[in-house]
Amino acid sequence: MFNKTVFMTLFFFIMLCACGQDKTPIATLEPALLTANDVGHFCGMLVTEHDGPKGQVFLKNTAQPLWFVSARDSLAFSRMPDEQFKVSVIYVSDMGKAESWEQPGDHAWVKAQDAYFVEGSKRPGGMGMAEWVPFSEKIKAEQFISEYGGKIVRIDAIETDALLGEDKT
Repeated sequence: MFNKTVFMTLFFFIMLCACGQDKTPIATLEPALLTANDVGHFCGMLVTEHDGPKGQVFLKNTAQPLWFVSARDSLAFSRMPDEQFKVSVIYVSDMGKAESWEQPGDHAWVKAQDAYFVEGSKRPGGMGMAEWVPFSEKIKAEQFISEYGGKIVRIDAIETDALLGEDKT
């Protein structure tokens, strides 16, 4: 009887300890392939039906991302008070490698933390809203600015109020 009690106590203790571990570290999460059936987390619409850069957000302990019709929406999601501590990694379309503005493709992704974002350009993103246009290479962002205006910012310099606030396009 004593051995069974000790065993059960140890078993439950080990199980409780295992529950809090993050099983999907950032290093192992690769961008998912965008399909024609993927739906935007905020709007419930098909992601591929919207122009401009897209976003995918992986939450801790998940293998499938939440999809967003714009890079802006994925960044906004990560800044929401109830969500910010749940985010493991964010990928956004790398518009310097994208097939086109209308269809960025499913192969051109960059981690948001590594991207150069163009803020304030003349190009609206998904749903026609102001967009923070992501690039993996600064030179590509500068080329985009020469045609569409704006300025380069890194993710930490993007104001939360601008992402969550009213559109200024």
